[in-house]
Amino acid sequence: MKYSRLLLAIMVPVILLALFITSLQTKASPSATFTVNSTIDAVDVNPGDGVCETAVDNNICTLRAAVMEANSSADSTTINLPSGIYTFTISGTLEEAGATGDIDITSSVAIVGEDKVTTIIDANSIERIFDIQPSTSQAITLTNLTLQNGSGSSNVGDTYGGAVCNCTSFGTVYADNILIRNNYSTDGGAGIANYGTFTIANSTIINNRTAYGGGGLRNVTTNSTMTISNSAILDNEAFITGFGGGINNAGSMAITNSTIAGNESKTTPGDFGGIGGGIWNYSGTTPSPVLTITNSTIANNSATITTTSGLASQDGTVWVYNTIIANNLESNCSDLNFFTLISGGGNLEDRNDCNFDQLSDQNNIDPLVDKLFIFGTAAPVFTLLPNSPAIDNGVNAFCPSIDQRGAIRPNDGNGDSQSFCDIGAYEFYLDDLKPIYLPLVVKS
Repeated sequence: MKYSRLLLAIMVPVILLALFITSLQTKASPSATFTVNSTIDAVDVNPGDGVCETAVDNNICTLRAAVMEANSSADSTTINLPSGIYTFTISGTLEEAGATGDIDITSSVAIVGEDKVTTIIDANSIERIFDIQPSTSQAITLTNLTLQNGSGSSNVGDTYGGAVCNCTSFGTVYADNILIRNNYSTDGGAGIANYGTFTIANSTIINNRTAYGGGGLRNVTTNSTMTISNSAILDNEAFITGFGGGINNAGSMAITNSTIAGNESKTTPGDFGGIGGGIWNYSGTTPSPVLTITNSTIANNSATITTTSGLASQDGTVWVYNTIIANNLESNCSDLNFFTLISGGGNLEDRNDCNFDQLSDQNNIDPLVDKLFIFGTAAPVFTLLPNSPAIDNGVNAFCPSIDQRGAIRPNDGNGDSQSFCDIGAYEFYLDDLKPIYLPLVVKS
């Protein structure tokens, strides 16, 4: 009996403390952190009270409710999103409080998934997924998430950004380790539309479709800034009046250690378009767009106007360093008007469309790339065959410290005891060729 009373005296405070800590997960604290504990789509019962819950005292915290509370807070908020499929079920258009349709973000918030493979936000084609519209400078972070089946279309009133629209110049978005797939938009950026500042790292944007510009993503205005690194833009499509199957850039964009492949820009009979299968670089106003491409691979893209299948630009300046542009339908680079393509050296193409003119450039040379391959959680990347002319032929001065999959650059890929950067998004390692020996099976 004495020990039972002692145990009870110890356990009661412990239990009360545990209950208190659990309650904090759905309440705003000085650090403003919410942990979502339900995959249902439901609104917050009282936005601004610091409690994420869908009814008074029910302790059910949904993604939509957590963002509504974050929007009501002056603090930066972290929303932890466990593994699960978070499917939108509340329809509604042109509402900016996040209560219906897409989830509106107006404050600084970080949405952190458990893993991009298992933490999935599915808009169910109701509307786009995230509508980021701060009225002052705010930072938004999206990490370890899959964003799928968003719809930015005239049917729902929001036509830009199928998955994410950074819809004001005040938004600064950082997206890391995310998968954006199967989204749609009418006016561009089926994956991402950006009016402000947007950084994409270690991510894959695949199988998104727009009726206009930027099947994968669209940098919308001359003042928009976008940075893409260690990522893949794959199999996206701009159709009907297509301008940029993979990427449409009107502002400032830097692409490093990334793969742009299998994208398509199409047009319907009688419509102008079908330009820029991989990338379309154009603003038509001042300042002119600036695009910088470093250690990337642009391959296997196509366009209705076949001479614009790879990289097409109508104005502005394009800088290219240590990059492979090859195997695009009929043409790798296209100048439709007045633009400047400047080679920094170390580039390789299988034609002579890009007019690479540095001594370290290689024209009319097959890069001997292999198939797309996935290394762990990294974005898919074209590997190199052992005899590829891209191996150890880049310019070290422009070489990033890692390749798209995270391997160290530069590396001695040809065994001559000298480390030079490889051309393209992938750095070749002799160890990659080590054979895998399977157990010997002896038939009886």
